[in-house]
Amino acid sequence: MSIPNPPHNGSEKTVSTIENPELAVAPDGTYVLFFSAGNYGTSHYFTGYATSKTLYGPYQYVAPLLTTHSTGGNVVGPGGLDVFGGTHVMLHGWVNGIGYHRGGHRALYTGRLLWKNGHHPYIENLKLNQ
Repeated sequence: MSIPNPPHNGSEKTVSTIENPELAVAPDGTYVLFFSAGNYGTSHYFTGYATSKTLYGPYQYVAPLLTTHSTGGNVVGPGGLDVFGGTHVMLHGWVNGIGYHRGGHRALYTGRLLWKNGHHPYIENLKLNQ
């Protein structure tokens, strides 16, 4: 994926690591490419998204979808988002501290995928599944 304006999560500089692509088609037919970005070993890891009118792009970075800040700290370092059934997501985040060396671990969260204006995703009802 080529992103002319590299993503950032609003709390740190432009990220250099982009991983875990997940493609979905929004209700209005827009292709939405979700991805994880940043260092997963920090609270700055986040899920962002880019959109395109065609499958093969180009994809334009839109915004962070989930950050530690946007979840009110309920999901720390949200990443690894997968869409299932077209209406739900799974992702992971830190619990019990950030970093394995501090006793933390990555845990599974689930939520509902919804859309604003036909192609702007948002997530409702994020909950920890342990």
